[in-house]
Parts: sequence; structure tokens; C-alpha cells
Amino acid sequence: MKSTIFDFYNNKCRHIGSNLFLNQLLNYDNNILDGIHGYMHWIFPLRKPSNKYGGPILSNEELIEFKSNKQLRKAFLQSFNRFLDYFGFTWKKIDSKIIIVTSTNANDRFNIWLYQNSLHFNSITRILQSLMLLGFHNLANKFYLALSDLYEKHQKEIGKKRYVYWTQAVKNKDYWDSST
Repeated sequence: MKSTIFDFYNNKCRHIGSNLFLNQLLNYDNNILDGIHGYMHWIFPLRKPSNKYGGPILSNEELIEFKSNKQLRKAFLQSFNRFLDYFGFTWKKIDSKIIIVTSTNANDRFNIWLYQNSLHFNSITRILQSLMLLGFHNLANKFYLALSDLYEKHQKEIGKKRYVYWTQAVKNKDYWDSST
């Protein structure tokens, strides 16, 4: 199947806004990523059009392939892990359970993106939606729990409206799957 998003995930197609391949984006320093726009719409695809940056829209066939293709899933998880770091989170194993917690660089990262009306809140919503859509429900819920902890400490900066978006992204299928 010919697919722009699959070509992007296989480093055969460049993100239009930056002219970069996925592996280049993932290897960039956080400070450089802060100056590039629109790549989140490519790295975390959805079935609905993006409002500004025109990322690929997943078709039914692409969604099925994303859910079953181990190579695509592995690449997606690598992307997710990279952006956990970008936002100041990491994995931690406690009693054989994996959880998502703030990382050692969290305060530095929060100083970059955690402020009132930050556009990064939209990116987080998109990541949650994409995780749910692609069948990574457990990861979406773990990330949501970490974000909920963050919200408890930074309600003023995040705001109730954004937190509701994050909640809808993991709790309401209609919010992340526009085909229903």
C-alpha cells in the first residue's frame, strides 16, 4: 500500500514543514525541535484533519496496518518515548509495573512549555488521541495519569479546559476517532 505516513515512518518521505525525515526529527535536540512546527501532526497521526499544519490523515487501511505492523508500531513507540523526554517524562519500573513519571530534566522542560495557553497542550492532546487510535490504550492511560499528577501541581498554568481535553482524549472514543 502506498502511504505518505508509512513512507514518513520508514524514512522515505520528509516532513513537509521542516524537510526532515523522522529519524532526523527524533535525533534533534529539544531546543531545535522547539523551533520546528507541524511535525507532531506527522509523528502522531489521526483520522481527522489537523487544524493548521496539514498532517496526513489516516485511512481505514492505514489504521489497520498501523495496528498490525510490528515495524510501524516499534517506530511509533520510539517516537512516543522521544516525546516523553521532550515533555519531561520517562518510564519507571516499580514492582514489575511500568509507570510514567517526571524525568530528571522535568523542571528544565517544564520551563519551556508549561505556561498558560501553551500550544504544547494541543500536542499532548494529539499524542493521547493518537495513542488511543493506534491501539496503545495502556500507554495513553499511563501518560494521562502522569499528566493528571502534573495538572494537580500546575492547575493554573494548564487550566481546566486543557485538562478536560486530555481526559476526553483517553475516555471518549468520539474525541479521537472521527469515523464514529
